[in-house]
Amino acid sequence: MNAKDKIRAAKAISIMLNSFPLQHGTDAEVQLASFLECIDQFSPEAVEETCLRYRRGEIVGHDARFAPSTAQFTQSVKERQSHLDWLNASRIAPERQIPKPYSPRVSKEKMQAFTDALHGRRSWESLSEEFGIPVRDVD
Repeated sequence: MNAKDKIRAAKAISIMLNSFPLQHGTDAEVQLASFLECIDQFSPEAVEETCLRYRRGEIVGHDARFAPSTAQFTQSVKERQSHLDWLNASRIAPERQIPKPYSPRVSKEKMQAFTDALHGRRSWESLSEEFGIPVRDVD
């Protein structure tokens, strides 16, 4: 985390910690430093979202009367980071696949014979006999 990100994270953590009652004998600066040390490898977005979720009481299993421990907070940030990474990965467009070159399903000779029959240079019956395809009589 760079200095700017640490400031964002520190602000979010400070707001969160101030939302809970202060316990006796707790040094706010030391507590903040402890939180920052634990979440250094995570994005500031994950930290901010986790802080907001604690303030709203959205963290399952957390007693909303007390501030989270550094271990609880770090685990929640880690889970949030995984969620954000998953969301970002799903937004990335899949690699564009280049279509294979078109190849005709029939041979060049068959195409030429069919073209000749269409233009009247050849009868449909001779085409049918040559390639073994029955031709219906159309009345």
